[in-house]
Amino acid sequence: MTPEEARALITQDDQPRVEPFPTPEWPTLDGSLYVRGMTPDEQDDHEIFLANHSGAENENGDTLIKIGTKHVRARVAVKGLVTRGNERVYSDSEEHISQLGSSNNGAVVDRLYQKVRELSGLTKQAAEELEKNSETTPGNSSPST
Repeated sequence: MTPEEARALITQDDQPRVEPFPTPEWPTLDGSLYVRGMTPDEQDDHEIFLANHSGAENENGDTLIKIGTKHVRARVAVKGLVTRGNERVYSDSEEHISQLGSSNNGAVVDRLYQKVRELSGLTKQAAEELEKNSETTPGNSSPST
């Protein structure tokens, strides 16, 4: 396989996993919203935001955000809330982040934040699962040529 063929196959197979996201708290929308993990560009944007607004880490290894930083969960949630066709419901605009972050039901935003992080591989559990799945078998630590 040539590098060009490999890149074409990666692009072809690189579809985000989109899952239904129940929102019984929002009855008129329940059943019509979906969630997906962040793209690499979206993850980079989030990490840049964290780097500019973060402090130390807590005992779980989570980055602590400086006091006064608003809508941290909404900044992640807007990146993963999509329609069935994988179209984002919100953009990264401050207006959209504020709109979702100021909603009347913080539990929905928190669940959405957690799910986007999970699907993006940003939780400790996701990292452990990835590490477990990537372990090599004894005596076969290098890829075959």
